[in-house]
Amino acid sequence: MKPWWLGFFGCLATACLASIADPVFAQSAKEKSAAVARVAAVMLELGKAEQGLDLFRKAYKLDPEPALLGQMARIYDKQRDLAGARGLYERWVQTETDPDKIALAKAGLADVLDRLTGNLVVSVVPASATVLVDGLPTRVWPGVEIKRGTHELEVSQAGYVTTKRTFAVLPGGETRLTVKLQAIPGRLAVHCNVAGAKFMLDDADAKPLPLEQPLVLLPGRHDVRVTAEGYEAWTRVVEIGPDSELSIEANLVALAKDAEVPSSVPAAPPVAAPKHDGPEPDESQQRFID
Repeated sequence: MKPWWLGFFGCLATACLASIADPVFAQSAKEKSAAVARVAAVMLELGKAEQGLDLFRKAYKLDPEPALLGQMARIYDKQRDLAGARGLYERWVQTETDPDKIALAKAGLADVLDRLTGNLVVSVVPASATVLVDGLPTRVWPGVEIKRGTHELEVSQAGYVTTKRTFAVLPGGETRLTVKLQAIPGRLAVHCNVAGAKFMLDDADAKPLPLEQPLVLLPGRHDVRVTAEGYEAWTRVVEIGPDSELSIEANLVALAKDAEVPSSVPAAPPVAAPKHDGPEPDESQQRFID
């Protein structure tokens, strides 16, 4: 059961509104505004926030007293409409002339802004990187609510240079950041089984092997070619990872030598005389044949 005085104030509020509308009670706009504002306060006591808010609007329309903006801002705040409360507090600060009331308006505005978060969206490359906001792991995609003010961002990933950044978040706004981590270079060591071989990387100038120290290379794919006189060229495509070291061994194969041509041609064997199947010729025939 509601307390008896709530019904009393409800009747009083109704009577006040009726008196304002009655021409007999003719008042100035300022007086009417004050009367409506008193009724609005009663409505708030009765728990009728919407009716109270509507009356405060009417009072402000009759006489734009800046303090009425603060009354409406408090109602918006209680209804958890921080954006609406912010707008009214800002109007109060801008239009108020009384120093004490300006201080109250600023305090109310600051309190709302502290509770009115902004949205932070961070795009990172690589996507698997760890993101810390103010030292705490944070899921920043598709976005995270964060209080207004200055914050610290740290993005890290094994094999990449850690990036730190200071950023500001505005209440009720959206802050977008893009962080692309820089990969730490990798190292490549090249060895060969042939002394005096030469090494070529990505079509750059050839270098003699062995190398004094491993090559420092950007992560990614690289073309390697090792050559030596009298040997087949050795080629490979290597993948260098961030902050990694790769060692390769080029085993060259000797070129096949041409077959030797003999210095002299041996004499052909003698050709045998054809054989006769008939009887051997006599001496006279032999002389004729000779």
